[in-house]
Amino acid sequence: MIIDLAKLEKICPECDGSGYIGDPEWNEYLKKEIEIIKKYETQGLKPDEYWPKVKTEMEKLGYFEPDGPEEYECPDCEGRGTVLTEEGMALIDFVKKYLD
Repeated sequence: MIIDLAKLEKICPECDGSGYIGDPEWNEYLKKEIEIIKKYETQGLKPDEYWPKVKTEMEKLGYFEPDGPEEYECPDCEGRGTVLTEEGMALIDFVKKYLD
């Protein structure tokens, strides 16, 4: 009997297969930062010209870099990027039955 291994797991829906989740505080901070950067880029400014202005504007708006990491390991897939399907779980349960 041949087992189709592709049917045992699927891409993790929580992290879309990356194995990591963006921190919500960082996501909000970076979204605002990108919004401000785009504003300056449309004015024709280059990064070395607009970067100090971005930081100043962010602080004036009350945005400060969060203390924690930008992303963390996905709790659903434990950083694997995949989760077991129902077939995969059934196989694991079967194997555990004989390992105990």
